[in-house]
Amino acid sequence: MQNNRSMHSKLARLAATGAAVAAVTAGSLTGSANAAPQNSSLSAAAVAASVTQPVVGKSDAVQQALANARANGDRVAVVNSLDSASPQAATATTSCSTVRSAWLISRFHACANATGTFRVLDARSGRELGRMTYTVHGEVTSRTGSKAFGYGLRFTRNSVSGAAAAAVISGGASATNATTKGSLPSQSLGASGRAAGNFTFTSKVGSGKILASGATPRWSFTVPGATPSSSASFPAPVVRCDNALKGYPRSYGCVFPQAKNVLQYSLSGPVKEVAKHIKDAQTSGLPGAYGSRTVLQRLYDESKIRANRRKSCPESLPRPAGKSCDEYAFASTYQGGSLLGKYSRRMVNATQNTDAGRALNTFYTVNRILNKDPFQVAIVR
Repeated sequence: MQNNRSMHSKLARLAATGAAVAAVTAGSLTGSANAAPQNSSLSAAAVAASVTQPVVGKSDAVQQALANARANGDRVAVVNSLDSASPQAATATTSCSTVRSAWLISRFHACANATGTFRVLDARSGRELGRMTYTVHGEVTSRTGSKAFGYGLRFTRNSVSGAAAAAVISGGASATNATTKGSLPSQSLGASGRAAGNFTFTSKVGSGKILASGATPRWSFTVPGATPSSSASFPAPVVRCDNALKGYPRSYGCVFPQAKNVLQYSLSGPVKEVAKHIKDAQTSGLPGAYGSRTVLQRLYDESKIRANRRKSCPESLPRPAGKSCDEYAFASTYQGGSLLGKYSRRMVNATQNTDAGRALNTFYTVNRILNKDPFQVAIVR
């Protein structure tokens, strides 16, 4: 408290002598998020694989703010800018605290970290009166069963000196195609070292519709003797909300469509005959193998699904006792036999085939895989 009062006194003396104070926020954004695998059933694992998306910032505007203040004869110049850092590889870790310069996104979760520097300057001379470095952690969560998604911000002071110890942070948020609740209330980040804000965004998606939403928190700083700085922003990755999941007309939900969706079957699991067939089919060149440049896309149209199945596994085809016809690519995809024109079929254990089909449908439902949504199939040992 004593140090804080001394900062107030110092700034008051500067203002009394006609000195101008510039509050400057500059920094670089760094980010990541944790992948969250999701199990579809005992037959297969539905994995929402993580992807990275660059975190974008603005160029430094310190000199421009100082020049504007001097030209206008203002006593106070303020600037708040965030610079994007050079992207680094995000494949080595899934920790939010270590992956740099990107959001790492799974189907229902994204998180990232940003680093910034807050500076207090004499607007006439440009002399630095104080500096604070800080980290902001952003975490966005969505779920099936709701058209609302949350965004939490956590600020941590890393270092502070001089007049920046009096820095107070506050902010709000805006959204596209969604309503906004919550705030980042005024908090003494410079003195306490901690600040937090929470927001809830509710999509305006209508019945039977699909709607993409954007959410952007913003914050600014103040110190005694300076007007609030311009705001810094930390836009979330695009969130897609829908009421369009096949078979669930009353269900709403929101996902990150950028996530890579992966259905997993095991060669040693309870549907091993199906897994072996899929592996062989993918090896032959059919699309959708995990890690390849090809995907499968879910198909809603029941008439086309039936046509795919008739092409690859016609009813006239004899089935040995205890066996049923398994097709790849799946009949419920745009890459099915009738649509793609090529396919693989094999007689496999009938119970395993049924269980594998249930796992596929669970994967579709749990991950809100909509019509034309892409996914891949991983075959593991």
